[in-house]
Amino acid sequence: MKLSVIIPVYNAEKYLNKCLDSIIPQLEINDEIILINDASVDNSLLICQRYVKKYNKVILINNKENKGIAYVRNLGLKYATGDYILWIDSDDWVSNKYLPVIKKYLEETNSDILIFDYTEVNNQIYKYKAYKEKSGFISKKNIMIDIAQDSFMSLLWRTVAKKNLYKNIEFPQKIQMMEDFYIYHKLFYEAKTFFYLKDNLYFYRILEKSLSHKKEQNFYEIYRISLEREKFIREYCSYIEERYRMVPVVINACLLSGTNYILRREQIRIRKLIIKNVKFFISRKYINKKKKFQLLMYMISPSLLSFIRRILKK
Repeated sequence: MKLSVIIPVYNAEKYLNKCLDSIIPQLEINDEIILINDASVDNSLLICQRYVKKYNKVILINNKENKGIAYVRNLGLKYATGDYILWIDSDDWVSNKYLPVIKKYLEETNSDILIFDYTEVNNQIYKYKAYKEKSGFISKKNIMIDIAQDSFMSLLWRTVAKKNLYKNIEFPQKIQMMEDFYIYHKLFYEAKTFFYLKDNLYFYRILEKSLSHKKEQNFYEIYRISLEREKFIREYCSYIEERYRMVPVVINACLLSGTNYILRREQIRIRKLIIKNVKFFISRKYINKKKKFQLLMYMISPSLLSFIRRILKK
Protein backbone atom coordinates (compact mmCIF):
# COMPACT_ATOMS: atom_id res chain seq x y z
CA MET A 1 0.00 0.00 0.00
CA LYS A 2 1.29 3.42 -0.97
CA LEU A 3 0.15 6.65 0.68
CA SER A 4 0.34 10.09 -0.90
CA VAL A 5 0.42 12.94 1.59
CA ILE A 6 -0.38 16.27 -0.08
CA ILE A 7 0.64 19.46 1.74
CA PRO A 8 -0.34 22.82 0.21
CA VAL A 9 2.11 25.54 1.27
CA TYR A 10 1.60 29.30 1.30
CA ASN A 11 3.52 31.66 3.59
CA ALA A 12 3.91 28.98 6.25
CA GLU A 13 7.53 29.56 7.32
CA LYS A 14 6.53 29.88 10.98
CA TYR A 15 4.96 26.42 11.17
CA LEU A 16 6.26 24.39 8.23
CA ASN A 17 9.23 22.78 9.99
CA LYS A 18 7.05 21.38 12.76
CA CYS A 19 4.57 20.10 10.21
CA LEU A 20 7.17 18.26 8.14
CA ASP A 21 9.15 16.98 11.13
CA SER A 22 5.97 15.37 12.47
CA ILE A 23 5.21 13.39 9.31
CA ILE A 24 8.49 12.57 7.52
CA PRO A 25 9.87 10.08 10.11
CA GLN A 26 6.70 8.01 9.71
CA LEU A 27 7.04 7.49 5.96
CA GLU A 28 7.65 3.98 4.66
CA ILE A 29 9.62 3.17 1.53
CA ASN A 30 6.71 3.48 -0.92
CA ASP A 31 5.06 6.55 0.60
CA GLU A 32 5.42 10.08 -0.72
CA ILE A 33 4.91 13.65 0.42
CA ILE A 34 3.94 16.20 -2.21
CA LEU A 35 4.69 19.79 -1.21
CA ILE A 36 3.07 22.44 -3.38
CA ASN A 37 4.41 25.92 -2.76
CA ASP A 38 1.88 28.41 -4.11
CA ALA A 39 4.25 31.33 -4.75
CA SER A 40 4.92 32.06 -1.07
CA VAL A 41 6.55 35.43 -0.39
CA ASP A 42 8.27 34.32 2.83
CA ASN A 43 10.90 31.59 3.33
CA SER A 44 8.52 28.67 2.75
CA LEU A 45 10.14 27.72 -0.57
CA LEU A 46 13.61 27.59 0.98
CA ILE A 47 12.32 25.35 3.77
CA CYS A 48 10.67 23.04 1.22
CA GLN A 49 13.85 22.86 -0.84
CA ARG A 50 15.86 21.92 2.24
CA TYR A 51 13.58 18.98 3.01
CA VAL A 52 13.53 17.83 -0.63
CA LYS A 53 17.31 17.78 -0.66
CA LYS A 54 17.43 15.77 2.55
CA TYR A 55 14.61 13.28 1.94
CA ASN A 56 14.00 11.48 -1.37
CA LYS A 57 10.38 10.73 -0.46
CA VAL A 58 9.53 14.46 -0.54
CA ILE A 59 8.47 15.95 -3.87
CA LEU A 60 8.25 19.71 -4.44
CA ILE A 61 6.04 21.52 -6.93
CA ASN A 62 6.67 25.25 -7.03
CA ASN A 63 4.09 27.58 -8.57
CA LYS A 64 5.70 30.70 -10.05
CA GLU A 65 2.53 32.67 -9.33
CA ASN A 66 -0.18 32.31 -6.74
CA LYS A 67 -2.94 30.07 -8.08
CA GLY A 68 -5.13 29.55 -5.01
CA ILE A 69 -5.92 26.54 -2.85
CA ALA A 70 -8.31 24.84 -5.29
CA TYR A 71 -5.71 24.84 -8.08
CA VAL A 72 -3.09 23.55 -5.63
CA ARG A 73 -5.27 20.65 -4.49
CA ASN A 74 -6.06 19.65 -8.08
CA LEU A 75 -2.35 19.78 -8.88
CA GLY A 76 -1.54 17.57 -5.91
CA LEU A 77 -4.05 14.97 -7.05
CA LYS A 78 -2.57 15.05 -10.55
CA TYR A 79 0.93 14.20 -9.32
CA ALA A 80 -0.05 11.79 -6.53
CA THR A 81 0.76 8.13 -7.25
CA GLY A 82 -0.47 6.54 -4.02
CA ASP A 83 -3.38 4.22 -3.43
CA TYR A 84 -4.79 6.59 -0.80
CA ILE A 85 -4.75 10.39 -0.52
CA LEU A 86 -4.02 12.17 2.76
CA TRP A 87 -4.05 15.95 3.29
CA ILE A 88 -2.12 18.01 5.83
CA ASP A 89 -2.28 21.79 6.17
CA SER A 90 1.18 23.33 6.42
CA ASP A 91 0.44 25.14 9.70
CA ASP A 92 -0.76 21.93 11.42
CA TRP A 93 1.02 18.78 12.60
CA VAL A 94 0.24 15.11 13.14
CA SER A 95 0.54 12.57 15.94
CA ASN A 96 3.68 10.41 16.04
CA LYS A 97 1.48 7.39 15.36
CA TYR A 98 -0.43 9.00 12.48
CA LEU A 99 0.74 6.90 9.52
CA PRO A 100 1.26 3.54 11.30
CA VAL A 101 -2.26 3.62 12.76
CA ILE A 102 -3.84 4.75 9.50
CA LYS A 103 -2.07 2.02 7.54
CA LYS A 104 -3.02 -0.61 10.11
CA TYR A 105 -6.73 0.14 9.86
CA LEU A 106 -6.72 0.58 6.09
CA GLU A 107 -5.15 -2.86 5.71
CA GLU A 108 -7.55 -4.43 8.21
CA THR A 109 -10.74 -2.83 6.89
CA ASN A 110 -9.95 -2.13 3.21
CA SER A 111 -12.27 0.86 3.55
CA ASP A 112 -12.76 3.33 0.74
CA ILE A 113 -12.68 6.16 3.28
CA LEU A 114 -11.26 6.35 6.80
CA ILE A 115 -11.93 9.29 9.12
CA PHE A 116 -10.36 10.01 12.50
CA ASP A 117 -10.45 12.46 15.40
CA TYR A 118 -8.34 15.56 15.90
CA THR A 119 -7.44 18.27 18.40
CA GLU A 120 -8.06 21.98 17.94
CA VAL A 121 -5.14 24.10 19.09
CA ASN A 122 -5.96 27.72 19.88
CA ASN A 123 -2.83 29.33 21.32
CA GLN A 124 -2.12 26.99 24.24
CA ILE A 125 -5.66 25.63 24.56
CA TYR A 126 -6.10 22.07 23.25
CA LYS A 127 -9.62 20.76 22.57
CA TYR A 128 -10.19 17.16 21.49
CA LYS A 129 -12.84 16.71 18.78
CA ALA A 130 -14.45 13.28 18.48
CA TYR A 131 -17.02 12.13 15.94
CA LYS A 132 -18.54 9.11 17.71
CA GLU A 133 -18.24 7.09 20.91
CA LYS A 134 -16.28 4.20 19.42
CA SER A 135 -14.48 3.04 16.28
CA GLY A 136 -16.33 1.04 13.66
CA PHE A 137 -17.83 0.84 10.20
CA ILE A 138 -20.47 3.40 9.28
CA SER A 139 -23.21 2.79 6.74
CA LYS A 140 -23.32 5.02 3.69
CA LYS A 141 -26.81 6.20 4.59
CA ASN A 142 -25.82 7.31 8.09
CA ILE A 143 -22.63 9.06 7.07
CA MET A 144 -24.36 10.90 4.22
CA ILE A 145 -27.00 12.11 6.70
CA ASP A 146 -24.23 13.44 8.94
CA ILE A 147 -22.52 15.12 5.99
CA ALA A 148 -25.80 16.64 4.86
CA GLN A 149 -26.23 18.40 8.19
CA ASP A 150 -22.45 18.99 8.54
CA SER A 151 -22.51 17.45 11.99
CA PHE A 152 -18.85 16.38 11.96
CA MET A 153 -17.35 19.11 9.73
CA SER A 154 -16.16 18.66 6.15
CA LEU A 155 -12.42 18.52 6.73
CA LEU A 156 -10.13 16.87 4.22
CA TRP A 157 -7.23 16.55 6.64
CA ARG A 158 -9.21 14.19 8.89
CA THR A 159 -10.17 12.09 5.86
CA VAL A 160 -8.18 9.35 4.10
CA ALA A 161 -9.69 8.31 0.77
CA LYS A 162 -8.78 6.00 -2.09
CA LYS A 163 -7.33 8.03 -4.92
CA ASN A 164 -9.77 6.63 -7.48
CA LEU A 165 -12.64 8.32 -5.60
CA TYR A 166 -11.27 11.66 -6.81
CA LYS A 167 -11.45 10.57 -10.45
CA ASN A 168 -14.55 12.61 -11.26
CA ILE A 169 -14.02 15.31 -8.62
CA GLU A 170 -12.35 18.65 -9.19
CA PHE A 171 -11.85 21.46 -6.72
CA PRO A 172 -13.58 24.55 -8.18
CA GLN A 173 -11.23 27.43 -8.87
CA LYS A 174 -14.16 29.83 -9.11
CA ILE A 175 -14.51 29.91 -5.32
CA GLN A 176 -12.04 31.36 -2.83
CA MET A 177 -13.02 29.47 0.32
CA MET A 178 -14.53 26.23 1.63
CA GLU A 179 -13.18 24.21 -1.30
CA ASP A 180 -13.23 21.09 0.91
CA PHE A 181 -16.89 21.65 1.86
CA TYR A 182 -17.65 22.04 -1.85
CA ILE A 183 -16.46 18.52 -2.78
CA TYR A 184 -16.72 16.58 0.49
CA HIS A 185 -20.23 15.18 -0.03
CA LYS A 186 -19.32 14.21 -3.61
CA LEU A 187 -16.26 12.32 -2.40
CA PHE A 188 -18.29 10.34 0.13
CA TYR A 189 -21.05 9.72 -2.41
CA GLU A 190 -18.49 8.00 -4.66
CA ALA A 191 -17.40 5.64 -1.86
CA LYS A 192 -19.02 2.44 -0.62
CA THR A 193 -17.30 1.57 2.66
CA PHE A 194 -16.46 3.88 5.55
CA PHE A 195 -14.55 3.33 8.77
CA TYR A 196 -14.35 5.69 11.73
CA LEU A 197 -11.24 5.49 13.88
CA LYS A 198 -11.68 6.96 17.34
CA ASP A 199 -8.12 8.16 17.76
CA ASN A 200 -6.55 11.60 18.01
CA LEU A 201 -4.19 11.72 15.02
CA TYR A 202 -4.13 15.37 13.95
CA PHE A 203 -3.51 18.77 15.52
CA TYR A 204 -5.40 21.60 13.85
CA ARG A 205 -3.96 25.01 14.59
CA ILE A 206 -6.53 27.82 14.73
CA LEU A 207 -4.97 31.01 13.41
CA GLU A 208 -6.29 34.55 13.45
CA LYS A 209 -7.13 34.92 9.77
CA SER A 210 -9.18 38.05 9.34
CA LEU A 211 -11.86 38.25 6.68
CA SER A 212 -11.52 40.88 4.01
CA HIS A 213 -13.48 44.12 4.07
CA LYS A 214 -16.01 42.40 1.80
CA LYS A 215 -17.32 40.39 4.73
CA GLU A 216 -20.89 40.11 3.49
CA GLN A 217 -19.70 38.80 0.12
CA ASN A 218 -17.77 36.08 1.96
CA PHE A 219 -20.88 35.09 3.91
CA TYR A 220 -22.86 34.98 0.68
CA GLU A 221 -20.23 32.74 -0.93
CA ILE A 222 -20.55 30.36 2.03
CA TYR A 223 -24.35 30.48 1.75
CA ARG A 224 -24.24 29.78 -1.99
CA ILE A 225 -21.91 26.80 -1.52
CA SER A 226 -24.23 25.35 1.14
CA LEU A 227 -27.14 25.69 -1.32
CA GLU A 228 -25.19 23.73 -3.93
CA ARG A 229 -24.56 20.93 -1.44
CA GLU A 230 -28.24 20.85 -0.47
CA LYS A 231 -29.21 20.57 -4.15
CA PHE A 232 -26.78 17.69 -4.75
CA ILE A 233 -28.02 15.76 -1.73
CA ARG A 234 -31.66 16.40 -2.64
CA GLU A 235 -31.04 14.96 -6.12
CA TYR A 236 -28.79 12.00 -5.29
CA CYS A 237 -29.72 11.12 -1.68
CA SER A 238 -33.49 11.44 -1.69
CA TYR A 239 -33.77 9.41 1.54
CA ILE A 240 -32.33 12.35 3.51
CA GLU A 241 -35.06 14.57 4.95
CA GLU A 242 -35.20 18.28 4.15
CA ARG A 243 -34.54 19.33 7.75
CA TYR A 244 -31.17 17.54 7.69
CA ARG A 245 -30.19 18.89 4.27
CA MET A 246 -31.08 22.44 5.22
CA VAL A 247 -29.08 22.77 8.45
CA PRO A 248 -26.01 24.41 6.80
CA VAL A 249 -28.26 26.58 4.60
CA VAL A 250 -30.27 27.87 7.54
CA ILE A 251 -27.20 28.55 9.69
CA ASN A 252 -25.47 30.44 6.89
CA ALA A 253 -28.64 32.39 6.05
CA CYS A 254 -28.49 33.84 9.56
CA LEU A 255 -25.13 35.42 8.72
CA LEU A 256 -26.80 37.37 5.92
CA SER A 257 -29.71 38.79 7.88
CA GLY A 258 -30.20 42.47 7.13
CA THR A 259 -28.42 42.27 3.76
CA ASN A 260 -29.75 42.21 0.22
CA TYR A 261 -28.10 38.94 -0.72
CA ILE A 262 -31.11 36.74 0.07
CA LEU A 263 -34.41 37.51 -1.64
CA ARG A 264 -37.40 38.12 0.62
CA ARG A 265 -39.22 35.02 -0.63
CA GLU A 266 -36.17 32.94 0.27
CA GLN A 267 -36.07 34.51 3.75
CA ILE A 268 -39.74 33.60 4.20
CA ARG A 269 -39.08 30.01 3.11
CA ILE A 270 -36.20 29.68 5.57
CA ARG A 271 -38.25 31.17 8.43
CA LYS A 272 -41.08 28.72 7.75
CA LEU A 273 -38.58 25.85 7.74
CA ILE A 274 -37.17 26.95 11.11
CA ILE A 275 -40.66 27.31 12.60
CA LYS A 276 -41.62 23.84 11.35
CA ASN A 277 -38.43 22.20 12.66
CA VAL A 278 -37.41 24.44 15.56
CA LYS A 279 -37.23 21.56 18.07
CA PHE A 280 -35.07 19.60 15.67
CA PHE A 281 -32.61 22.46 15.13
CA ILE A 282 -32.37 23.34 18.83
CA SER A 283 -31.77 19.69 19.76
CA ARG A 284 -28.70 19.37 17.49
CA LYS A 285 -25.69 19.06 19.80
CA TYR A 286 -23.23 20.13 17.10
CA ILE A 287 -24.93 23.54 16.72
CA ASN A 288 -23.48 25.87 19.34
CA LYS A 289 -25.54 28.19 21.57
CA LYS A 290 -24.70 31.30 19.56
CA LYS A 291 -25.99 29.77 16.34
CA LYS A 292 -29.10 28.44 18.05
CA PHE A 293 -29.84 31.94 19.35
CA GLN A 294 -29.42 33.32 15.83
CA LEU A 295 -31.81 30.68 14.48
CA LEU A 296 -34.46 31.67 17.01
CA MET A 297 -34.06 35.38 16.26
CA TYR A 298 -34.20 34.73 12.51
CA MET A 299 -37.37 32.71 13.06
CA ILE A 300 -38.97 35.74 14.71
CA SER A 301 -37.58 38.20 12.16
CA PRO A 302 -34.39 38.43 10.06
CA SER A 303 -34.51 42.17 10.68
CA LEU A 304 -34.52 41.60 14.43
CA LEU A 305 -31.41 39.43 14.18
CA SER A 306 -29.72 42.10 12.08
CA PHE A 307 -30.67 44.79 14.64
CA ILE A 308 -29.28 42.74 17.55
CA ARG A 309 -26.05 42.12 15.64
CA ARG A 310 -25.58 45.85 15.00
CA ILE A 311 -26.20 46.66 18.68
CA LEU A 312 -23.66 44.08 19.85
CA LYS A 313 -21.02 45.48 17.50
CA LYS A 314 -21.25 48.96 19.08
